[in-house]
Amino acid sequence: MKNNTITLTDQLYQQLCNHAKNCLPNEACGLISGNGNFVKSVFHLPNTSSSINRFYVKEQHVAKALHQISEKNEEVLAIYHTHPSSQATPSTSDLVNHPTSDIKMMILSLKQQPYPIQCYQVNHLSYTPISIVIKEGGISLCHNVES
Repeated sequence: MKNNTITLTDQLYQQLCNHAKNCLPNEACGLISGNGNFVKSVFHLPNTSSSINRFYVKEQHVAKALHQISEKNEEVLAIYHTHPSSQATPSTSDLVNHPTSDIKMMILSLKQQPYPIQCYQVNHLSYTPISIVIKEGGISLCHNVES
């Protein structure tokens, strides 16, 4: 699989959309894991900032998700979050707070339907779009990470 493409199932895309709608009016967020560039699992994380334009996740929730990802022999492919009322383009805050260029950023916009989803490779304050392929079928697992 090319490094500039990420593949997820239509089932996983629908689960991301449902999570996003359930968190309204606030942003939803979480981790996406898999192998290579194929997404196998998503971990919904609680946004403790309760904000329509920011997200914050407690360290304990991230640690729990990272442990579960490791147990599944997967790796973190992306950090995802939603933009409830804006385009699926990284904000300056998104770029400043993205922890590493080793992990992609995925944004789902709820501004229009069907909900656009975009993926980016982030390098400091710049970003490059990464193609997303939504594939029918397959097995995708969703996990809610709570304390």
